[in-house]
Amino acid sequence: MERQALQRAMWAVWPGFLSAIFAEIVFFAMFDPLDFNMRLHLSREAVYTFGFVAFWLLGTLSSALTLFLHGGSDPLVPIAQMYAYHDQLEATGLVTKAIVNPTLKLGRFLWKFGDGRIIDGLGPDGIAAATRELAREASRLQTGYVYHYAFAMLIGVVALVTWYLLPR
Repeated sequence: MERQALQRAMWAVWPGFLSAIFAEIVFFAMFDPLDFNMRLHLSREAVYTFGFVAFWLLGTLSSALTLFLHGGSDPLVPIAQMYAYHDQLEATGLVTKAIVNPTLKLGRFLWKFGDGRIIDGLGPDGIAAATRELAREASRLQTGYVYHYAFAMLIGVVALVTWYLLPR
């Protein structure tokens, strides 16, 4: 009997602890602890500690109230019953037809179209194809004759001087 009472207490205390961690992170991410230090002149660490204990107590009380309203039975029994019901549905093939197959089709569509065509097509593959095409066009301009390079440099100098002399 003592073991069962300890087990029920842990069913209240442990979820309270986990919810206190989450509440502490969310709450103090939005508010500075020194804003709540009106007349007590506490350090940040003390406000964090008091806040965590308060959140832990609230979470534990909430879990204890849930256990009290649930009654005397084991809270894991409904979960086991839910899994047994899922096994019955799986035996009929309803889960495969209604959930698994549509999820696989959606995943395959998002993989082939969303990832393959859109993300890869516009991202790495598209950039690589554009770079390859630009390099092919640029290689046509490279003839190897010195006078072609001198002419290109002359065009560059004229463009820079023109840009510099244009009124702004």
